Amino acid sequence: PADLPRPGLGGGPASFDVLVGPASQEAELGEEIAACLFEKGFCVLKCCDRSEDLAGAVQSMRARGDRGRLFRLAEEVEEGYLGSGGRGKVLWLDPSAPDAAGDKALLRSDAFISTLAGLLQPHSADLLGGAVLS
Repeated sequence: PADLPRPGLGGGPASFDVLVGPASQEAELGEEIAACLFEKGFCVLKCCDRSEDLAGAVQSMRARGDRGRLFRLAEEVEEGYLGSGGRGKVLWLDPSAPDAAGDKALLRSDAFISTLAGLLQPHSADLLGGAVLS
């Protein structure tokens, strides 16, 4: 709707491009995100998650940080992963690791990122000028 401007196009800090929820259709989600990336170079997703799940995920990541499990990416690839000027630490999440079993929200988020990559793969030639195969 015209009265809900999108990020980068007059939208405020709470604006978003695509609402993602349990009833989202994957094919349409991939097409909408790809179109947004092609048009603006970025896409802000608003995901419908329970606040308790998010709080648990944040607590889990803080605990991992306290145990020294988070790290910075190599300088050569950090911008590609985190965006221009992005700073932060990351964790390569192994779903089979013993400490991952209790982190359902993190595992769901990790699976969602993989799903997004799969949804965008068919559009990668249009977006990047060549197909992304892995």
